[in-house]
Order: sequence, then structure tokens, then C-alpha cells
Amino acid sequence: GAEDKRAGSSGDAGVYGLYSVIKRSPVGGMGDEKKLEFLETAVGKWVNSVTQWELDALGEYKVRKCQERAPAKDIAEARQDINATVASNAVVLYSFTACPWCVKAKKLLDDAEVQYVTIEVDEQGA
Repeated sequence: GAEDKRAGSSGDAGVYGLYSVIKRSPVGGMGDEKKLEFLETAVGKWVNSVTQWELDALGEYKVRKCQERAPAKDIAEARQDINATVASNAVVLYSFTACPWCVKAKKLLDDAEVQYVTIEVDEQGA
């Protein structure tokens, strides 16, 4: 179903990349504190470097592939929703629940006492 495609199954790894791998790994099921600890390990640092490479190499491609899959009406509506959310909040964090880097970003914002709104992308409707 749509949820499975968003999560990266059925060959969607080329679109969703490492997030798909992380979500299905033990890291995806860890609590937030364990995710933060993972980021400081050698493996966590390596995954971070691979993730950065993936973003640099595939970022625009992944956006185009996601847009190709969504009807134009959905893209326009999503863009309106995003613009409205961003316009009405000083800081908006688009996050994935299984992502340790998203947890780290939230912790940094919390530690700095920054008011922000979080949109959990993987929990959005199909």
C-alpha cells in the first residue's frame, strides 16, 4: 500500500535510501536516547557520512521521483500546506520517527529552548 511505498519497500530504496534501511534496522526501533548514542559510535558516524553522500548525489533525483509518483493536485495541495505551516511558525522541523538525526535535531532545539513545530513525515496520511 501507500504506507509501504513511503517506508521504502518494494524496491523504493532508490527513492527513500538510507531512511528505509534505518527504519527496518534495530536503530529504527530504539528509544530516542539510544538513537543519540548510536550517532556517536563509529558505525553511526559512518552512516552519517554515507547519508550525506546520498543527499549530495541523489537529493534532487529523489525529490523528482517522489513528485512523479504523486498526482499534480496532491503536490499543489502539499505545497500549500507546507507554505501555510512555515508561514505560521518560526521553526518547522520535518522529521522521520526512526531517524536518529531527527532526534538529535529535536534535542538541539529543545536544549536551546527554541519553540518549534514538528511534522513527522512518515506519519502523514497516504
